[in-house]
Amino acid sequence: MYSEILENINSNKTKLVKEQLIDMQVQDIADLLEEIEKPKDLLKVMLKELIVGLLLGLTISIACFGKIMLIDGLLFKTPGVDYASALIISLAMLITIVLAKIVGCMLPILAKQCKLDPAVMASPFITTILDTLSMLIYCALALTFLH
Repeated sequence: MYSEILENINSNKTKLVKEQLIDMQVQDIADLLEEIEKPKDLLKVMLKELIVGLLLGLTISIACFGKIMLIDGLLFKTPGVDYASALIISLAMLITIVLAKIVGCMLPILAKQCKLDPAVMASPFITTILDTLSMLIYCALALTFLH
């Protein structure tokens, strides 16, 4: 009984967090679209998103590399943890985060150009595309470097 109550609380928290993230993402899209008035502005916004994506991606991928090497490799002595696998996972994170920023920026702009509601692009469509891209990136890197 206790586990059922705990699961219910966790699922409600998860739904609340997801709804808040979607609301924040829709607001970010609205703010982004207000910044773009001319093609010159589009390039400025794209450059800003690229820089933010690179900084965020580098930070997270370095943290990921450190976690894999220190915690998984040294502390838990997980078999198969080496520099190559840690580097591949970290590089896949970096590329995925940069692509996420670019795709998350471009799809609402394209939707606006097609006279569609940009908020429709906010969560399910972008999430599906990025999930697919991240798996393709990871598999391509693994095949390239580990083959």
